[in-house]
Formats: sequence, C-alpha cells, structure tokens
Amino acid sequence: MCGSLTLPSIATCITPRATEKIETHRKKSSSRKSTTTGTGPSVRRNRSRDRQRLEILQLRAQAEVLEKRVTDMRDKQRERENDNTLWITNTIKGTPRHYQRHHRDSLLFDALKDLAKRHRKLRKDSEHENKSLRNVYRTQLTTIEMLKKLLQSQEKMKRSVRFTSQNYYVESYFDADENALVVMDRLSDALDSLHVSTDCVFQSNGLAAITSAFTQANMNQSTETVTNVEVLNCRVLPFDFRDVGKAYCHLKQLENLRYNKLSLWK
Repeated sequence: MCGSLTLPSIATCITPRATEKIETHRKKSSSRKSTTTGTGPSVRRNRSRDRQRLEILQLRAQAEVLEKRVTDMRDKQRERENDNTLWITNTIKGTPRHYQRHHRDSLLFDALKDLAKRHRKLRKDSEHENKSLRNVYRTQLTTIEMLKKLLQSQEKMKRSVRFTSQNYYVESYFDADENALVVMDRLSDALDSLHVSTDCVFQSNGLAAITSAFTQANMNQSTETVTNVEVLNCRVLPFDFRDVGKAYCHLKQLENLRYNKLSLWK
C-alpha cells in the first residue's frame, strides 16, 4: 500500500500488469513508426494517438492503485469500528460504575463547552455593539464640527461707522440663521441621548468597571468655539465616557456663558 497521493508515488505504485500493458503498447507504437513511410500530418496524428493511449493507460493504472487504497482504508475502518464496539460492550458488561462516571464526565464537559460558546457569542455581540456605538459617536462629532464651521463661515459682521468731532467707534454684532441654531440644539440633544445610551450599554455589559488603557486625556481650547480633546494610548475603548462627559459639559457651559452671559457653576 502506498503512503501518499503524489505523482512520483503513484508512478511507483503502478501494478506490474499495467506496466506490461504500457510497455507492449510502446513496442507496438515503435513498430508502427518504423513501418510507416512518408512524412507529414499522418506521422503527427499517429504520435498524438500514441500519446493519448499512453496517458489513458497511465490513468487506468492510477485508478487501480487508488481503488486498492480505498479498499484498504475501508477494511481498516471496519476493523476499528469492530474494535470500538467490542470495547464498549466489554466496558458496559464488566464495569458499569466506570461507564457511569465516564458518561457523567462527558455530560459535564458538554455543558461547560456549551456555556463557553454562549459566553463567546455574548462577548462578540457586545464588541460589535460597542463598535457600532463608536462609529455613531464619531459621525455625530464630525457632523457637529462641520455645522460649527458652517455657522462660523456664515457669520456676517455688520459694521456702522459713526464719526464724531474727535474720534469714531465701530459697532459689530453676530447675526446667525435661526434654522441653523435649531439644528444645533437638536444635535446637542441627540448627543446627550447618545451619551445616555452608551452609559447604559457599558453598565449592562459590565464594562464600567474596566478602565481604558490610555494614560491621559488632554483638552486644548484653541479658540472660543473650538476645543480639542486628545486621548493618548487608547487600546480598550475609544474614549473614557466620564472624561468626555465632563469635557462636553464644560463646553456647554462656555457656550451658555458666551451667548447668555450668565455665570454658571463649574
């Protein structure tokens, strides 16, 4: 019986009967070549036929080898099945306690395996949900930043110069679109609800106790309206929801102070 199914091994495993057929066919083809006269397409056609016949004989020999291997493998499989049934019957008849213990251990193993599969599925679902929440949060932030830039570009400074006898002064005020302010309020409410839903998801999945792997969160205020939040060395979650919530509250307080001119508690 041959070991593998590679071409060299199959060539070595060809039976003597198949090799004799190939050799006799080669002798016949060589005798035909010696007896044929003339050159041209007839010689080429005979060569191609001989080559095809040789390939057919080789394939038949390979098929015989493979059939033998299949029969050997089936015989071995039957022997193994018979041995297993014999061992099981002897075990049941001879030592019922051992069989019961083995059955109990197999049931426990199956239960633990099922529990591990369920935990793995829940973990994958929670990771997928966290990923989707992170994507929604990023899109909300980018939309808010784009709207802020749009409002800043639509600001119209109306100046009226009033001359007096000695000096003059310039009066300027902010004129924004009411629809844009309504959209900003709606986006702020949506961001608040997103923070609440994210916090609920973290609390329900037990992720609130797990701290993120970043070392520090820096908040840099470049202008009065733009604030940059930098999260360093982030590995577990894209942000720490407590720090982001504080930064968002601080930003809302600054906006209220700027628009309403009221002193709020920090």
